[in-house]
Amino acid sequence: MMTINSPAQRRQEQQKKGFTLTEIAIVLGIMGLVLGAIWVAAAGVYNNQRVNNASTGVMQIAQGVRALYATSSSTGQTTAYNLTQQMINANAVPNNLINATRTALTGPFTGGATAVIATSDGNGFVIAMSAIPRSSCISLLAAVGGTGRDPGLFMADAIANAAPATSDATTTGTALTVTVDPGIAGAARVAGVSSYGGCTNDINKARFGFALK
Repeated sequence: MMTINSPAQRRQEQQKKGFTLTEIAIVLGIMGLVLGAIWVAAAGVYNNQRVNNASTGVMQIAQGVRALYATSSSTGQTTAYNLTQQMINANAVPNNLINATRTALTGPFTGGATAVIATSDGNGFVIAMSAIPRSSCISLLAAVGGTGRDPGLFMADAIANAAPATSDATTTGTALTVTVDPGIAGAARVAGVSSYGGCTNDINKARFGFALK
């Protein structure tokens, strides 16, 4: 004799069978979207934190150089000169940027390095920071060289990534009255502008030039 189950009994039997493959796929898809959104949000927060650390580090280094030469009218250099070790020895740079052997400055970005180069005229210095991703580079130039920038800033640009070197201070610290525009899009040079953003590479080196006084 065949037993005919009621609708309620059939629903109970289906529930006992568990989820269908379609239902599992839907749940996994929703979980993937949620996790993806969390990952994107976390990456954005981490990127902003590194940019903030970088801009803060640049300004702290600039203040440290000026404090170190507070009683001097110039750095006394006649050629571009790497001041990094001198700054480390004088404890004039942020501790979180000094490497374990106290022989170099690291950077907030993975694999990055930072250096302080005196300009050849002795009137200024350039802070170079490497291994900066494009999106972070644009934000960093805007943070340091944008509205409310240091009045002694005379250069703010970015070039292809490489280790900081004395050649980064080829611009001397004399043309200090020229307006700095980071040029966020990294487009063509604007007439009458000293420097512009060049964050056109996937990984960049940013350079910031400051007057000593």
